Amino acid sequence: MSSVTAREHRIPTDVGELAVLELGHPDAPVLVLRHGIFLDRELWRPIGERYASTHRVVLIDAPGHGASGDPGREYSVQDDARASIQIMNALGIERATLIGHSWGGMSSLRVALDHPDRVVALGLVNTPLAPRTAAERRRYRTLVALLMAIGAPRWYGRQIVAALFDPAARGSEIALRMIEQVRTANRRVLARAMRAVLVNPDDVSDRLGELRIPLLAVAGRDDYVLDAAAAAMLAERVPQARIEHVPGDHVTPVEQPSALAALLDELVARR
Repeated sequence: MSSVTAREHRIPTDVGELAVLELGHPDAPVLVLRHGIFLDRELWRPIGERYASTHRVVLIDAPGHGASGDPGREYSVQDDARASIQIMNALGIERATLIGHSWGGMSSLRVALDHPDRVVALGLVNTPLAPRTAAERRRYRTLVALLMAIGAPRWYGRQIVAALFDPAARGSEIALRMIEQVRTANRRVLARAMRAVLVNPDDVSDRLGELRIPLLAVAGRDDYVLDAAAAAMLAERVPQARIEHVPGDHVTPVEQPSALAALLDELVARR
């Protein structure tokens, strides 16, 4: 296989023009990696570079995040999932293993449900599976209202980091990058993403039984998204699900990169 190459794209989608970075050989098996809210594709760069010698790796900046544009209107996680398919189509990708963190996992799950013929395997990292409770929706609406009222000074970003990252990872490059990105973001753009992902995500938990592909769900032991109830639901409904807990909280790619890489190696090998 030829040496690793990097290619930048800007691809029009239903949720704006999204920035896409490709690594690796264009004829190799494909991995598509999506990041979570308040982050960008740099979250996945170490994993992407790890696989670039053997895979075609596609790293996508979510709408309104990183170098991507924004649709200028309200959108949904389902709209974002369609963007993944639009990017695959634009790049001539028929099938891929999808790996997503948090929002990226929510989006990738919906791709797998709506386009099962396009997905080889699915990695859900720190990904919410259960529907939002009324209390969660109220809490997130308050965060959006606060953002719109005062913007996002550094203390706002630090509060988000404290809520998502294990204490040992709160000084990491990715955590500090999150604080700065939240601080400098256009508040309306960020609020649209928060409403789509945190306040109003559609519930697809009753469709999990449709999945017939290898699936890895991994989260930190302190991360609420893969608690005992969510893990039991996934194990019951998805025949090929593997559920793993590692030390840490909601940003496993930063908190436990080696453990996550080992688990992803096994998922990626199942093609």
